[in-house]
Amino acid sequence: MIEIGINPVLQIGTLEVRWITLIFILSLIIVMVMSVLESKRAGTTIVWNRIVGLGLSFVVGALIGGRIFYVLDNLKDFSGHPERIFGLTGILMYGVVIGALMAVLIYTRFRKLSFWEIGDFIAPGAMLGLTLYRVGCIINGCCYGLPTGLPWAIVYTNPNSVAPLYTLLHPTQIYHLVLGLIAFAVLWLLRGKLKPPGSLFLLWLALFAVTDLPVRLFRDGHTFLFGLQQAQLLGILTLLVTVPWLIIRMRSVRVAAR
Repeated sequence: MIEIGINPVLQIGTLEVRWITLIFILSLIIVMVMSVLESKRAGTTIVWNRIVGLGLSFVVGALIGGRIFYVLDNLKDFSGHPERIFGLTGILMYGVVIGALMAVLIYTRFRKLSFWEIGDFIAPGAMLGLTLYRVGCIINGCCYGLPTGLPWAIVYTNPNSVAPLYTLLHPTQIYHLVLGLIAFAVLWLLRGKLKPPGSLFLLWLALFAVTDLPVRLFRDGHTFLFGLQQAQLLGILTLLVTVPWLIIRMRSVRVAAR
């Protein structure tokens, strides 16, 4: 049994902030820094002002998208309190990804940059950032699993935790963390090796879905549509789009090279 007793709320003087918020900010910084480093490695250095603009677009899109999808997944909780919709207590990971990508797409179109190249630069850092964010989930107690009697079960004892207290649960946050690190390693090894541009980006989306879907079987959640949780439905749709698209794009390059 793994006991988590750490207080997820950090007290700084009179200010209270959750660890997950700080780790979310750290994750976004990681995405930005690694994107710059990847662009330099590829010999396509993005000027600083565009990195700042791209980063801000990413952050705003991630926050808005994550919140919108969270609200949609929990409409019953907001039906009598619409004012709570505009809070930040609760985001959905798929919403973060979709919102950030939409914002980056708009920004690259506006700045006349290659979305596919930028996507390849972002992919490794985005996978690592989203994975490290799970450390915040572990501390916060969110994204918790179903009850289990397995010897590696996790139990929360701090009253500020989101998870049910003193209950043996699947450590789904740790599952996410381990699988995410494996996906990051794959992307890291393949960076610069896949053609055409955008292939690493599509592979990242596919790996994100592949590593997320099995964990959902052990996570607490409610049915959204067709007997599936919202994240499961989005994961399946992501794979149905990205895998064929990736295969077609990579095959077209091979055919052209013959």
